[in-house]
Amino acid sequence: MIEGDGGRAIRCPLVQILDLDDSRAAEAWIDKLIDGAFQDVIWLTGEGLRRLLAMAKRTGRDGAFIAALGKVRSITRGPKPARAR
Repeated sequence: MIEGDGGRAIRCPLVQILDLDDSRAAEAWIDKLIDGAFQDVIWLTGEGLRRLLAMAKRTGRDGAFIAALGKVRSITRGPKPARAR
């Protein structure tokens, strides 16, 4: 917006997104999704969805993960998680 109005933006990234040190809780969540434990999933970030998908892929469950996503209602908060899906 600043640059659109002719200004110059100076970026200073303050947040770094890292993989989990211990992924057991996330992997258990993926298993619950695949097992049909959810009716709805609320996505707050596109990055979160991408990282869960990458984790499912690393463990050979990406096909089941994607199929399970097709069976639940996905609710997104904002456009970024909607684009990630």
